[in-house]
This record gives sequence, C-alpha cells and structure tokens, in this order.
Amino acid sequence: MTDDQRRAFANLMLLCGPHHELVDTRHPDDYPAETLLKWKAEREAAMGIDRNTLAGVTEESLIDAILKTIATAPPQRTATVELGLGLASPSGCLSFPVEIAKDFLFLDMYKDLGTPVLILTVRNTGALKAYVNNHSVHFNPYGAALFDPTHFLFNPRMPKQLDAGESSQWFYDLSLIATMVAVCRKKNGVVENLVAKIGLGSGEEFMSSPLPAVCLPDYETVPSTD
Repeated sequence: MTDDQRRAFANLMLLCGPHHELVDTRHPDDYPAETLLKWKAEREAAMGIDRNTLAGVTEESLIDAILKTIATAPPQRTATVELGLGLASPSGCLSFPVEIAKDFLFLDMYKDLGTPVLILTVRNTGALKAYVNNHSVHFNPYGAALFDPTHFLFNPRMPKQLDAGESSQWFYDLSLIATMVAVCRKKNGVVENLVAKIGLGSGEEFMSSPLPAVCLPDYETVPSTD
C-alpha cells in the first residue's frame, strides 16, 4: 500500500492504546487484514456509516465539516467544579496541595491565617452567563451529603451569577467534613472519596473529580472548634 492508501479514512479503524499495541505490535499474526476489515465493516454498519461515503472523505473535507459544525453550534453553558483544601478567612483563601494539606492545616503556626476548609471552586467555562443555585458535597460510596453551608458568613450568597470565565469559591468547615467521614464509618459505612455537585438555575448539573478520603485529616486528630 502507498502511504496515501494506508492513511485513507476508508482504511482507518480506531483502537485504544493497549489494543493498538496488541494488534499491531505484539500479536499481528493473530489479527490478519481480513479479521480487521470484518470488524470495521460490522462496527460501521452498526453505526449507520456508509462505507462508500467514507471512502470519499479527505483530511481537508473532514476539517471543513468540523469547522462548519462548530460555527453553527449554539453557545454552550458549561462549568468546571473542583475540590481543594486550605485556610479561609474574610480576607481571602490560602490553598494547600491536597496530598499534604492534612499535615499542615491544623498546625499552630497557621491558626491565625484562617479556618481549615474544604474549598469548592466553580468556574464558568461556557459562553453564556450562569447562575449557581445550589451546591453540595457527597461522601461516596456511603451516600451522605452536606448541602449549602451557612456557617461561613463570607460564603457567596446564591444564586451566584458567573459571567463567562468567572469563578467563585465556597467553603466547608474541614472539621465538620472530617466528623462526617468518621460518623459514616462508625455506622459501618465506606467513604472512599468526596465529590462536589452544583446545580445551575438553567437546570444543568456538574460534578467535580473525586477527592480521595485519604487526603482528609482523621477526626481524632482534628482540634475541636467548640
């Protein structure tokens, strides 16, 4: 085959990295061209793809089709949600790397910088204005959750308007979070991670990546805030 024939879309079959290595490098004799062509035909037929149409696709025509699709797509409302650890005060927030935060947040040398907190950050990554209506932190897989904390008077009120590119933060008392984890476990529950969830006024919901529970301080080592 020529290079043009080899890289033509009609000759293309997408595989994940491990299977690509298995088929093309480790055991190519187990996957002759006839087998791969059969797979390709079956998958394309299942997706309603016309092979004759695919044969006429070029790189230039594919790029042109993608650009036209993007140009005609309406503006999207999207947001990213992140969980972090740090110290919060009315004057600002100091964040720590989550991997080491629990070893430092409750030290006496930092006690004047603010309250140890779980930090919920929401950023509007879409092209439309968004309003954060609610947020919560979920203890997975146990199923418990904390909703819209009010113990920080300097937490932004909701609904919170976010223009495109803007972000906002809310704080959950880390002592309360650690206590919740301990309570769940005392009830024979399993808490592997925390996940934050937000709801927008338009109805969309977004979730954070999991924050491993091992990054949280143990309840027994957290000073009482009473």
